[in-house]
Amino acid sequence: MALIMIKTNTDEIQLWSIGKNESGALGQGGLIKESKVFGKVSYDSSVIKFTEISLFSSHVMAID
Repeated sequence: MALIMIKTNTDEIQLWSIGKNESGALGQGGLIKESKVFGKVSYDSSVIKFTEISLFSSHVMAID
């Protein structure tokens, strides 16, 4: 699994993920366990502003 932080044309910061994770760490919705293309992580990016991300095999932590 890979996770990237991107900045949009409107300066909005978003998290996007790709890969396979049986623990739901992809964050693209409860039923998605594998993604072959980057997809936006499900959260309200207009309210939550992540500043740091930590990624391990069984969990992901993002600090706002």
